[in-house]
Amino acid sequence: SCGRVADMMLLIGFAYCGQRTFLLVAAFIMALGQVFAAVEYAHQGRALEEQTRRFFASLGQARIFIDARESWRQQRVTDSFARQKFVDAIGESASLAIFAVFVILYLDLSYHPWLILSVLRSVIGLACGIVVWLDFSFNQQLADEPLAP
Repeated sequence: SCGRVADMMLLIGFAYCGQRTFLLVAAFIMALGQVFAAVEYAHQGRALEEQTRRFFASLGQARIFIDARESWRQQRVTDSFARQKFVDAIGESASLAIFAVFVILYLDLSYHPWLILSVLRSVIGLACGIVVWLDFSFNQQLADEPLAP
C-alpha cells in the first residue's frame, strides 16, 4: 500500500542521510505498533494455539486480509476489522505522524517529500481508523439499544 511505501522511503531516507538515531526511532515506532496490534489480535483467540496463530498472522500482515474477507462475507464491518483499523491508527499512524513532524521541525525539512507524504499518510490513516471505529461503535450501540417510540 501507499502507506507502507511511504514508511519504507522514510526509513531509507534516514539511512541514506546518515540519521541513524531517527532511523532507529522510526523503525522502533513501526515495530512497536505492529507488535501491539499482533498482541491485541492474539487476545481474541480462545486457545493458546489459536492465539499464537493470530499473533503471527498479524505480524505477517495477514490480519487485514483475514478481517477484510470476514467483513466482506458478513456484508458489514466486523468487530475485529474495526479494532484493527483503530489499533493501527493509534499505535502506529499517530505516533509516526508526531515523530515525523518533530523531525521536519528539528531538521528544518519542510521541503522533504517523503517526510511530508509520511505525515499525510499517518494523519489520513489516523482519521480513517478513528472513523471506522466510531462508525462501528455507533452502529453497535444502535443495535444493542432499541429506540423508544
